[in-house]
Amino acid sequence: MAGGAGLAALGAAGFVVAQWFGLAGLIERGIMRLSRSFGWAPLGEIAGLDEAIRGIYRRPGRAGLACLHHTVSWLLGGAEVCLALHLIGTEAGLAEGTVIEALGQATKAAGFVVPGALGVAEGGYVLTCHLFGLPADVAVALGLMKRLREVVLGVPALLAWRWMEGRPAVNRVMT
Repeated sequence: MAGGAGLAALGAAGFVVAQWFGLAGLIERGIMRLSRSFGWAPLGEIAGLDEAIRGIYRRPGRAGLACLHHTVSWLLGGAEVCLALHLIGTEAGLAEGTVIEALGQATKAAGFVVPGALGVAEGGYVLTCHLFGLPADVAVALGLMKRLREVVLGVPALLAWRWMEGRPAVNRVMT
């Protein structure tokens, strides 16, 4: 695992260096050329991507803060997994919970073509939990508990959004 982590870190560092030296500019120019050849005017809005990425790297403190927030988010997700497993009647440490969370999120992201990754995330939890010796019914229960959190937080947000969009534009406060 240490070798894999080292290889991943080396790959991430190489990606950052490639971006710093113009990888995004190369991609930007290719996309612009492709959009012009097909007459896709909206893709012209991608202009400035390279400069925006370089701007991020010019402010490493802000990028570092974003990385810190992301790390804390993953640790909280791992704690959430530990709590959910505890409520189910199974114990797992923070390290196991964080790995289960990380691999579950990776599986969910890989299943982006399935709307809501329905079933994909749960299958990912079954496979990941199996690595830690947890039975499939526990893994499915964990996946459903995480879905419940998404519904409990998501539905009120969607209702609030719908309410805000339904109001007349005159009454809206624009920032």
